[in-house]
Amino acid sequence: MVQRYPQLAYARWVTLGKSYGGNLAAWSRFMHPELVSFALSSSAPVQAQVAVPEFMEVVMNAIIAADKDCADSVTAGFNQIAQLIQTAAGRQSLKSAFNVCQDIDSTYGPIQVKFWEMLFTPYIEYVRLSGTGGVNDYYDMSFGFSTCNDIDYNAYIQSLGSARYETPEGTERAWKWQQCTEFGQYITTESNTTGSWFGGTGNLPVWYYYNQCADIFGGDYGGDFTWQAVNKTNTRYGGNRYLNSSYTIFVNGNYDPFYQLSVLTSSNATVVPVMIDKTGQYSDFYPPYPNDNDSLKSARSKIMTTLIGWLGGV
Repeated sequence: MVQRYPQLAYARWVTLGKSYGGNLAAWSRFMHPELVSFALSSSAPVQAQVAVPEFMEVVMNAIIAADKDCADSVTAGFNQIAQLIQTAAGRQSLKSAFNVCQDIDSTYGPIQVKFWEMLFTPYIEYVRLSGTGGVNDYYDMSFGFSTCNDIDYNAYIQSLGSARYETPEGTERAWKWQQCTEFGQYITTESNTTGSWFGGTGNLPVWYYYNQCADIFGGDYGGDFTWQAVNKTNTRYGGNRYLNSSYTIFVNGNYDPFYQLSVLTSSNATVVPVMIDKTGQYSDFYPPYPNDNDSLKSARSKIMTTLIGWLGGV
């Protein structure tokens, strides 16, 4: 850029990014401080971690905080589904109620897990995106364009196994590759807290993702490979505790289910964590809205003040 625009020879470069783009923004400053002066990293899960049961804990807590009576109905519903799935009549009832294309397996396995993943998705999206509508709106966004909801695990694997990059399946395949070989960050219900709330600890297990890695990319890319890959990622970049950076702002919302994988505290005055109450992922990147809460407004002000101070004083 400087070669093309010589007038920028003394410019200070700021990297900005959200989610995994936020990782890149922070890591660019960390790896190349001679090129990048400052970074704004929003909802960046810089800590690689194989399983993230904390994710569903945030979803659960956000639903409870929004409406306790509604939350009681939600967990009661999930536990009722867990009972129904045990019988043939119950599985047929669930297939009809949720417009599932295939029969739900009678045995616990990938198809049952994929069914649970389908059920959890609207609640995850509602919390992650700080939803203002109902969960049904997010259900329609996720599944409303399908004639029925596909839980065929083998067909899903096959669609990713031969996908081209420019297709939606290709984009998902690329993300799966990054999960299997760099980040992990698998969403699970394998915790005593969330397991019972979402109908059972095994409804979204970590082995489900290990199987996906091996089934899509080959047997060498199973759980052991992911564990080693996650350790390498954290060794290289420092994770969220040992990222030795400076002049970086880490912004998170406490309704972002991944927020605990970001940088939340720092003893370095030039690493500035900003926590936004009752907001989801990268809410600071959206334009201001009249219904923005005070915490979000305050965060935007702090971000701007910090960047202006750095630009003028360094």
